[in-house]
Amino acid sequence: YTFEESAQKSLVRALAIATDALNMNDVYVGGSFKRGILRLNDDGSLDPGFDTGEGFNGRVNSIVAADDGSGDIYVGGKFSEYDGTVVSGLVRLKSDGQLDNAGFAPAPVANVEGIALAPAGFIYSGSSTPPNSAALWRNNGVQDPNFKPAVAEVFAIATAADVLGQHHARHPRRNTRR
Repeated sequence: YTFEESAQKSLVRALAIATDALNMNDVYVGGSFKRGILRLNDDGSLDPGFDTGEGFNGRVNSIVAADDGSGDIYVGGKFSEYDGTVVSGLVRLKSDGQLDNAGFAPAPVANVEGIALAPAGFIYSGSSTPPNSAALWRNNGVQDPNFKPAVAEVFAIATAADVLGQHHARHPRRNTRR
């Protein structure tokens, strides 16, 4: 795939692979380019089955595949609209590119820099804009009121399982304790 805009405007900020119901691996690319997000076929060509319409009105900073096998993705960034619909800086897109605003509708959060999945369908988000610099969301988009870490800005986020899993993959003989 070749970006239509100049190289200055076409910055890739996020990549994700989501496995859909047909066991196909979908490659998502997000960033600061027209529409903010796209999906690629195995040969690198644009996948026309992922229709974003007008897409995002700002940049995409993070993409994470939903862990329910749907092929859906969570997208975070510095945007306030998706295909003409007013949205939060954190959304869930269906595998066809449509907004899932009925199943996932979080309260406003600005400039989401990172997203990580937590057990039981929870989603962590990190933002560079308070008051939701670090937030925990239920799978319906309701923010967990008990999660209130004292942080000012978050630019990346991962769960302990992600970190420990990566550590064990690189260092299988080392014993990691928490």
